[in-house]
Amino acid sequence: MKRIIFILLSIPLFLFSQEEKRLALVIGNSDYQFIEKLPNPVRDANLVANTLTSLGFDVILQTDIKTKDIFTKTLLDFGERRSEYDVGFIFYAGHGMQIDGQNYLLPTEQEFK
Repeated sequence: MKRIIFILLSIPLFLFSQEEKRLALVIGNSDYQFIEKLPNPVRDANLVANTLTSLGFDVILQTDIKTKDIFTKTLLDFGERRSEYDVGFIFYAGHGMQIDGQNYLLPTEQEFK
Protein backbone atom coordinates (compact mmCIF):
# COMPACT_ATOMS: atom_id res chain seq x y z
CA MET A 1 0.00 0.00 0.00
CA LYS A 2 2.85 2.39 0.82
CA ARG A 3 4.33 1.81 -2.64
CA ILE A 4 1.05 2.69 -4.33
CA ILE A 5 0.75 5.89 -2.31
CA PHE A 6 4.39 6.79 -3.12
CA ILE A 7 3.80 6.26 -6.84
CA LEU A 8 0.54 8.22 -6.87
CA LEU A 9 2.11 11.13 -5.01
CA SER A 10 5.16 11.12 -7.27
CA ILE A 11 3.40 11.18 -10.63
CA PRO A 12 2.22 14.84 -10.49
CA LEU A 13 5.74 15.99 -9.61
CA PHE A 14 7.14 14.44 -12.78
CA LEU A 15 4.35 15.34 -15.19
CA PHE A 16 5.23 19.04 -15.07
CA SER A 17 8.79 18.51 -16.24
CA GLN A 18 8.46 16.26 -19.28
CA GLU A 19 11.25 17.94 -21.28
CA GLU A 20 13.89 17.71 -18.59
CA LYS A 21 16.56 15.05 -18.71
CA ARG A 22 16.15 12.95 -15.58
CA LEU A 23 18.48 10.44 -13.95
CA ALA A 24 17.63 8.17 -11.02
CA LEU A 25 19.78 5.96 -8.84
CA VAL A 26 17.70 3.18 -7.29
CA ILE A 27 19.24 0.84 -4.72
CA GLY A 28 17.60 -2.07 -2.92
CA ASN A 29 19.60 -4.11 -0.40
CA SER A 30 17.92 -7.18 1.11
CA ASP A 31 20.36 -10.09 1.37
CA TYR A 32 22.46 -9.06 4.38
CA GLN A 33 25.03 -11.56 5.65
CA PHE A 34 25.76 -10.21 9.15
CA ILE A 35 22.49 -8.50 10.11
CA GLU A 36 18.80 -9.19 9.62
CA LYS A 37 17.80 -9.91 6.02
CA LEU A 38 14.99 -7.77 4.70
CA PRO A 39 12.18 -9.18 2.52
CA ASN A 40 11.09 -6.06 0.60
CA PRO A 41 13.92 -3.70 -0.51
CA VAL A 42 14.85 -5.43 -3.79
CA ARG A 43 11.19 -5.76 -4.75
CA ASP A 44 10.57 -2.11 -3.83
CA ALA A 45 13.62 -0.96 -5.80
CA ASN A 46 12.45 -2.84 -8.89
CA LEU A 47 8.98 -1.30 -8.61
CA VAL A 48 10.39 2.22 -8.20
CA ALA A 49 12.85 1.70 -11.08
CA ASN A 50 10.07 0.51 -13.41
CA THR A 51 7.86 3.43 -12.41
CA LEU A 52 10.61 5.99 -12.93
CA THR A 53 11.50 4.46 -16.30
CA SER A 54 7.86 4.79 -17.36
CA LEU A 55 8.06 8.47 -16.33
CA GLY A 56 11.04 9.09 -18.62
CA PHE A 57 13.92 8.70 -16.21
CA ASP A 58 17.17 7.04 -17.12
CA VAL A 59 17.55 4.62 -14.23
CA ILE A 60 20.64 3.11 -12.65
CA LEU A 61 19.36 0.11 -10.68
CA GLN A 62 21.59 -1.71 -8.18
CA THR A 63 20.47 -4.46 -5.84
CA ASP A 64 22.27 -6.20 -2.99
CA ILE A 65 25.43 -4.11 -3.16
CA LYS A 66 28.01 -6.27 -1.39
CA THR A 67 30.80 -3.98 -0.18
CA LYS A 68 31.54 -0.38 0.76
CA ASP A 69 33.85 -0.06 -2.27
CA ILE A 70 31.10 -1.12 -4.69
CA PHE A 71 28.63 1.19 -2.91
CA THR A 72 31.05 4.10 -3.20
CA LYS A 73 31.71 3.37 -6.89
CA THR A 74 27.97 3.24 -7.58
CA LEU A 75 27.43 6.64 -5.94
CA LEU A 76 30.43 8.19 -7.71
CA ASP A 77 29.25 6.87 -11.09
CA PHE A 78 25.82 8.42 -10.47
CA GLY A 79 27.48 11.69 -9.45
CA GLU A 80 29.58 11.80 -12.62
CA ARG A 81 26.58 11.14 -14.88
CA ARG A 82 24.34 13.54 -12.94
CA SER A 83 25.91 16.65 -14.46
CA GLU A 84 24.45 15.66 -17.85
CA TYR A 85 20.89 15.77 -16.47
CA ASP A 86 18.48 18.43 -15.26
CA VAL A 87 17.04 16.32 -12.45
CA GLY A 88 18.63 13.73 -10.16
CA PHE A 89 16.68 11.35 -7.95
CA ILE A 90 17.97 8.78 -5.44
CA PHE A 91 15.91 5.98 -3.87
CA TYR A 92 17.37 3.63 -1.25
CA ALA A 93 15.73 0.70 0.49
CA GLY A 94 17.74 -1.33 2.96
CA HIS A 95 19.47 -1.11 6.32
CA GLY A 96 21.02 2.14 7.45
CA MET A 97 22.50 3.38 10.69
CA GLN A 98 23.56 6.57 12.41
CA ILE A 99 26.80 7.09 14.35
CA ASP A 100 27.57 10.42 16.00
CA GLY A 101 24.90 12.16 13.93
CA GLN A 102 26.27 10.79 10.63
CA ASN A 103 24.01 8.52 8.52
CA TYR A 104 25.30 5.44 6.70
CA LEU A 105 23.75 3.10 4.12
CA LEU A 106 24.90 -0.47 4.63
CA PRO A 107 26.21 -2.87 1.97
CA THR A 108 25.08 -6.49 2.29
CA GLU A 109 28.31 -8.43 2.84
CA GLN A 110 30.46 -6.01 4.81
CA GLU A 111 30.93 -6.72 8.50
CA PHE A 112 31.04 -3.60 10.66
CA LYS A 113 32.56 -3.42 14.12
